[in-house]
Amino acid sequence: MKNNLITCSKNISRVIGFPDGEQITIEKLTEGIPQEDKKQVLKHLENSIKNKSFTNFQHPYITSDGSERVIQVLGEPIFDDIDNLTGFMCSSQDITTRKRFEDELFEKK
Repeated sequence: MKNNLITCSKNISRVIGFPDGEQITIEKLTEGIPQEDKKQVLKHLENSIKNKSFTNFQHPYITSDGSERVIQVLGEPIFDDIDNLTGFMCSSQDITTRKRFEDELFEKK
């Protein structure tokens, strides 16, 4: 893989505040991830490239207005005709409401 550019979908653009379809760097994309979680997210991305596979994960994200969201990232590797990894097709979803509900259920048990 030659660059670290991400094209934001309409869904994640709405959550993190970048224009739909804009290409941004991984550094820019991860600015809203709290520092204590950012290392783990970047390590996950590094391992995905190294292993040519993608494991779904979740992480917190602080929006420009200061609210904390929980983002779930689903992904699949993309290969060219000779099986070289060229990138990942990922889908990011805001699962904050679902995560809060799950946490409340867990606390009640």
